[in-house]
Parts: sequence; structure tokens; C-alpha cells
Amino acid sequence: MTASSGPPPMSSSGTPTLSFADHFWGADDRGFDVLYAHMSAAKDTSKLVLEILETRARLEEEYAKGLQRLAKAIAGLGAGGAEDDADVPAAVVETTAPRSGSDVQIAGDYGSTKSALVTLRNEISTAAQAHQLSADTLRTEVAKPLDAFISDQSIARKQQGKIMQSAQKRLKEMKANALRAKKNESSKARAAEVLAESLERVNSQRNEKEAEKVQKKYRKAMAEAAAAEREHSEARQRLFAAHQQWTTDMVTTAALYQSLEEARLDTLRAAIWAYTNAVATTCVANDQSCERIRGSLEQCQFGRDLDIFVRRNGTGTSRPDADGNLVAAGNLDAPPSARTTLSHRPPSLTGSLTSLSSSAGSTGSAPPTETLPSSLDDTASVASFPPASAVSDAGAPPPYFNSSQAPLFYARALYDYDAQSAEEIFLREGDHIAVYETHEEPWWRGVVVESASPDQTTGRSGVFPANFTEQC
Repeated sequence: MTASSGPPPMSSSGTPTLSFADHFWGADDRGFDVLYAHMSAAKDTSKLVLEILETRARLEEEYAKGLQRLAKAIAGLGAGGAEDDADVPAAVVETTAPRSGSDVQIAGDYGSTKSALVTLRNEISTAAQAHQLSADTLRTEVAKPLDAFISDQSIARKQQGKIMQSAQKRLKEMKANALRAKKNESSKARAAEVLAESLERVNSQRNEKEAEKVQKKYRKAMAEAAAAEREHSEARQRLFAAHQQWTTDMVTTAALYQSLEEARLDTLRAAIWAYTNAVATTCVANDQSCERIRGSLEQCQFGRDLDIFVRRNGTGTSRPDADGNLVAAGNLDAPPSARTTLSHRPPSLTGSLTSLSSSAGSTGSAPPTETLPSSLDDTASVASFPPASAVSDAGAPPPYFNSSQAPLFYARALYDYDAQSAEEIFLREGDHIAVYETHEEPWWRGVVVESASPDQTTGRSGVFPANFTEQC
């Protein structure tokens, strides 16, 4: 989905083949009335489109404000530091970090889950901005110019309409005057004819006195008939002049109204085109925003997020007995039943790593069992692997360490780990470990080395959980 920012293409209909000035005539002079009524209805249509644009702009603004309120509500779920980002892969942090630079933490979640929720919050805010921009565009760049255009067209339509209405009124008056003059001329001529007949009858009767009266009336009637004829002739001339002016004004008005209509239709088309561009731009922005949210979800590593929660909020690994005493593996003061319940650690091995490395290529033994030795004497073998405390100097290798023996590989600690028994080593995130034995999964044996110089040890050697590390 794309928004076209350029001007709309030319209409396929082209220039109209029928002219207003040639098709709105008739004996009843209704052409102007039809045109004027159409122009008034066209103005109403333009105002309807304007109302649509203004209403859509208002709805976009209200929706933008609602999204902003929603984004603020999400931001208010919790605030915390940016330390969680250390537990999230760099790619996730780069993809989902808030563009505003804030360190808002969604309460109750950590790591990539928190980052995805922050991305959701930020993209809701981004959508609000897109809808507000759409509202501003519709209001200032589409609705406002259209409103001014409608006002200008209304002024031009009314001005020409007044001229045409005046010409049409005068034409009607001249027609009425000419009609009255014609009727008066006919009436006067008929009266003169009647008196002429009476005079002829009276003269045949040789009644001179009566003939003189009729003769006087007849001369007056002839004078009135002549005057009526002149008046009719003048009325017709005035009618002709009025008709000529009306015809000229009608041609001008029809041409102007056609020009206004063509401009109105082009402007409405451009306004609706701009409307679709504004809406499409918002749709594109929303689609891109949703894609970023999907990208943050694809980067989520929920298992690691739960590990972060456990490491930061765990309350301990020792289970209380019925009396409330804490019982952990290796606690010799606890009842035997308690000492035999928790341990996933491997049994210790005797000898040096030199002998261990000889069996590194074997297929390995089965995972250690869930139980500890059933007698106190059996626990003595735990001490066979030298504890970290047995090393005199921090930089000296442990007694079994053979500098000529190459490790299987190197690993890097992903998380902190605190040793739970004497044969385990504690880890800190970022530690590098030379791994010498892996056949007791999920426990490995190795030596913590300096990251800059792998052949230099830190003195910490023993077993550690493999799932807290990754191979380098």
C-alpha cells in the first residue's frame, strides 16, 4: 500500500463535448433557472465533501489523542533502569530500544519481553503521531483550501446570477408591456372600425346632426388607435433590446457556470485524491509500525527472560523441612532423607585432567541420577576434585592442571552462577572457561582463564552448569 504524493492524473473523460451556452434555451426561458438550480445543488455537494473532510480530520485527531492516552497508560505500568538490556542480545536491544531514549520497564517482565512491550508502547505513540499528522493534513491542506474555493465559487455564481436575474426580469417586463400595447392597439383599432361603420350608417340616413356626433367620435378613435399603434411599436423595440441583452447575459452566464462546474469537479477530485493520500500515508505508517512490533516479537527469547526473573527474584534453592529448617545438598547435619532429595551435580572424578582428557572422546556416561550417597562415607569422594580454596595463588593453576594439555574448547559465561558445593566453581557473566570434559551433561569441567590470555588461569577450576555458558 503506497500513497501517491504527486498530482492526480488527468481525467479520462477529457473536455466535455456539450456546451451549456448551446443547450439551455427554449420558448419558456427556463434554461437559466435550470442552470442556477444545478449550481446551487453543486454547492451543496461541495459542502458535503468539505464536511466529510472536516469530520474525518476531527475523528483522526480524537483517535490520535486516544492512542496517546493509551501509550501513556502503558508507560505508567512501571519505571526502572536499563540494566535489563544487559540480559538481551544486542540485536534485540538495537531493534526494540525505545526511540525516545527512555528506560521504561514494563512491570513484571524482563529482557526481550520487556523490550517487545516497550516497542508496542512506542509504536502506539508513533501511530498516534501518524493519525495526528493525518488530521492536520486533512484540515490545513485539504479542507481549508476547499472551503475557500467553495466561498469563491459562491461569490462568482451569485454575482453573475444577479446580472442574469436582472436581465431576465427586464425581459419579462418588456414582454408584458409589449403584450399590453398589442392588446391596446387591437382594442383601439376595433373601436375605430365600429365607429366607421356607425358613421357610414348614419350618413345613409341623412341625419346630419347624428352624423356629426359620430364623426367626432370616429376622429377621436382613429387618433387613439394611431397612438396605440405607436405605443405598441415602441414596446416591441424595448422588448427587442431587452431580449438582446438577455441573450448576451445568458451566453456569458452559461459559459461562466460551465467553467465554474469544471473547476469544481477538478477541485473535488483533487481534494478527495489528497484525502486518500493522507489516509494511505497513515495506513503505511501503521503497517510499518506493526512490522516493527512483529520484528520485536520475533526477537523474543522467553526462556532467557524467565531465567532473568529467576536469577533476580529467586528466594533460594534449599527446601525447608517440616520443622522449617533449610535443607540443601551436602548438608551433613540434615536427616538422611533430606540429604538424598536434591542434586543434579555429577559425582567427582579422581585423578588429574590428564587422565580425564584421555576419555574425552568417548560417548560419555548417562546423566547423573537424582540421589546422593546413602551413607556419610560415600560422600568422601566429593573432595577428590580440588576445590577453588585449595589454590594458593589466584593466578596459579590447580594441582591437576597440565599446561600442555589442550582444552576441548572455550566457553563464555552468559550469566552469574554461585557455587553450591566445594567442587563447583562460581561464574560471573563474561568469564572465559577452558573446558576439559563435557561427558557429564549438563555439567562440564574446566578452568576459568583470562579472556586476554587463555593460557593464564584465574585459579578457579571445577564443575559448572553448561546451560549458563555458550561456546566461544
